[in-house]
Amino acid sequence: YISAGHELPLLIRPGEGIVEINGNGRFIGMIENLELKEFEVTIKTGDRMLIFSDGVPDATNMDGVQYGYDRLKRFLNRQQGVAIQQMIDLLAADIAAWTGNAPPFDDLTLLGVEVLDGHGEVSTSY
Repeated sequence: YISAGHELPLLIRPGEGIVEINGNGRFIGMIENLELKEFEVTIKTGDRMLIFSDGVPDATNMDGVQYGYDRLKRFLNRQQGVAIQQMIDLLAADIAAWTGNAPPFDDLTLLGVEVLDGHGEVSTSY
């Protein structure tokens, strides 16, 4: 994978919780002929990955407090038994409840990926 300046996805592994993955890189389009470093992560059956925009941790409530990475990770760890689409729906609802009537700061993009078997079958929800 290549991060290209975006938020790193969160890998959610059954029985282990959130597994931090590494990566960094400059935004695509910033520099002509940019060379990006590739990173690898091994995924297993049952693994889930949440791919999201920076608008998720940056979502701000009426008091100016951001949703943040810690809150996001705690939320995801509590959702390990639910279907991937339900996890995405519940996360979107949790962020909406957090922000309340605060004006939107940025876009909110969520993509959930779940490895269904050891042969590359994947389910996605967005």
